[in-house]
Amino acid sequence: MNLIVKLSTLSVAMLLLFSCSTAPQKKPPEKAGVNLQKEFSQAQIDSAAGGKAKADTRLKKIVHSHPTTDVASDANMMMGKIYYEAREFANAYTAFIAIVNSEVFSPSEGEALLWASRSLMRLGRADEALSLTQKSAKIPGLS
Repeated sequence: MNLIVKLSTLSVAMLLLFSCSTAPQKKPPEKAGVNLQKEFSQAQIDSAAGGKAKADTRLKKIVHSHPTTDVASDANMMMGKIYYEAREFANAYTAFIAIVNSEVFSPSEGEALLWASRSLMRLGRADEALSLTQKSAKIPGLS
């Protein structure tokens, strides 16, 4: 009887130990300044007006110059969607996966995983797409 209690206690302790996430937490994003927010808004206007190349240039500038801001993940998401619509699936995947791999938290990470999976499917990389889809199913609130 005493052995059963010890084994049960050990099992519970091991379960708790190994089920805890040891992955590093992502950093919170920095708040973008007014000028950066205006630049992003202008990229949205350019894109809506059909100026995808102009929007892409603005978005790349935002991502490269201010990668730790809250606007950077929005810029990557927008770039990815522009590339996806243009059927540039490799570029779309790169933009979406940058959000996922960033050291900065983004509320768009789950959506970016799904778009990255879609892009991989269009590239004929079904196994990788399935892996990303399974990863996205583990994100709370997404599945």
